[in-house]
Amino acid sequence: MRNFSQDERKIELADWVSQQLSGLQSAGLFSSLSDVTAESFEAVSGDASFRRYFRLKLEGGCANATSDLVPRQNQINSLIAVDSPPEHEDNESFVRIDGLLMKAGVRVPAVFANSFDKGFLLLEDFGDSTLLPLLELAKYEGRAEFTDCMYADAIRSILLLQKGVACSQLPVFDRDRLLEEMELFSQWFCEGLLDLKLIEQEREIIQKAFLFLADSIDAQPKIAVHRDFHSRNLLYLEAAEKDAINKLGVIDFQDAVSGPYTYDAVSLLRDCYLRWPTNDQARWALLYFEGAQSGQGGKVLADQLNGKSSLEFVNDFDLCGLQRHLKVMGIFSRLFLRDQKSTYLDNLPLTIRYFLEVSKDYSPLNNFSSWFSEKILPLAETRLKFSASEFIDGD
Repeated sequence: MRNFSQDERKIELADWVSQQLSGLQSAGLFSSLSDVTAESFEAVSGDASFRRYFRLKLEGGCANATSDLVPRQNQINSLIAVDSPPEHEDNESFVRIDGLLMKAGVRVPAVFANSFDKGFLLLEDFGDSTLLPLLELAKYEGRAEFTDCMYADAIRSILLLQKGVACSQLPVFDRDRLLEEMELFSQWFCEGLLDLKLIEQEREIIQKAFLFLADSIDAQPKIAVHRDFHSRNLLYLEAAEKDAINKLGVIDFQDAVSGPYTYDAVSLLRDCYLRWPTNDQARWALLYFEGAQSGQGGKVLADQLNGKSSLEFVNDFDLCGLQRHLKVMGIFSRLFLRDQKSTYLDNLPLTIRYFLEVSKDYSPLNNFSSWFSEKILPLAETRLKFSASEFIDGD
């Protein structure tokens, strides 16, 4: 194994960052800078992609930012350098959508410099306080006020995204893509992780369920969708202004699409990394729905939701969640089997739980839900070493 300090891309990234900072300083963006070498980079936890993140602390503890790039604060203590291989990552989409979200009022990191050819980015540093551990601690300590505040902020970000980014500016997330995503369940979860050879009758049951979900979700009102909006992609901005309305930063948005209006809300509230009691899920879901109906997500969405009952909304919310959780079962399995990222297996039992709890309430899914419970669940319990008896009937 090569020594990390000899990593050629890391060295190339450091050289590139040094050149960009010199240009930014000459342009008057920063008043003081430190020398940049690969050794001055501090590795930052990554995500499920091929990207790598490094923190660069600025000389003297801070530098003055005078550009409109960072309208929210004028003190920058550090920056994030990103190695994002262009053969694997769509960096042009990241930068373009970052600009759209920032214009919409969503708190996304400023992009100070980029090289699409090299796959390098220089970003504003949002820190390390992802929302997940903060929510886990608040849940353990019973701090309901903090939790409610964070989910209100997160829902506000969804509504800002929906109001401020036009569907025409994003790729379409249509019926075919919904079906394509659910195929990950068959390929990577059933056949890959569980080593199950699906017979023709089982494939027919699966296909009928997929078609029902895809047709139902495709009929929902379309709006701008982050597409991976959950507690690991939200950061608590400790340095946010005291009077800031929203203290949550949003990341990993480069796959944003025009898609079903419930997608981001169900991604957030039926988070595959963290579970809340069903009454809390419902309460926060209705907070989103009421905001969307009142126009906080834009007039276009409000008009489409005019006359829709809360029961109809819950139906939309549930079905969108079922599609996402089938996809996630496949993605987490692929991350393990193809990319050797085993930690995602720990999150599969919760994902399965969500699916079992919700699918039983929808009669068009009866055959699929029964087959899942009778055939898939026992295999998953053995493969993942958990017992569904611990969670099927309770919160």
